[in-house]
Parts: sequence; C-alpha cells; structure tokens
Amino acid sequence: MIMNGLTITVIGMAIVFAFLVILVLAMNLLFLSLKKFFPATLAERQEGKTKGERKKVPSPAVEKKGQLPEIAAAIAAAKAYSLGRG
Repeated sequence: MIMNGLTITVIGMAIVFAFLVILVLAMNLLFLSLKKFFPATLAERQEGKTKGERKKVPSPAVEKKGQLPEIAAAIAAAKAYSLGRG
C-alpha cells in the first residue's frame, strides 16, 4: 500500500518536473523569437532595466503639496491612537 503511494508520488513529481522543463524551454524559445523580430524594442527595455531608468510616477500626495501636512497629521493621530495615547 505504501509502495503504491510512493510510486504515484514519484510519477506525479516526474510529470510536474517535465512540465516545468517544457515551460522553461518554451519561454526561452519565445524570448529568442521576440528578440529576432523586435530587436530594438527589447534592447531598449533591457538597457532601461539595467541602468535603473524607470518612469517615476508621482503619487497623488506628492502632486498636491498642500495635503502633505494633513496626511502627516492623520498618520501621527493614527499612531498615537494605536499606542493608546489618544
């Protein structure tokens, strides 16, 4: 009985491993085909990732600087309330 369980476990693990190997190969094949058909686009994206050049999207709080003191006060009030001071 235990031997049957171990056999099924090994077969299942082998199937999952084979699926993952096929998945990795398919992803590499997709990358190579995209690199062949769109070389400039992929090169630009890879350069941006290596240099850390990403578009900085400001948060709404940074855009509206008049709200920063209100936000800071709300955070301080919440912290004081959670510590039992308020």
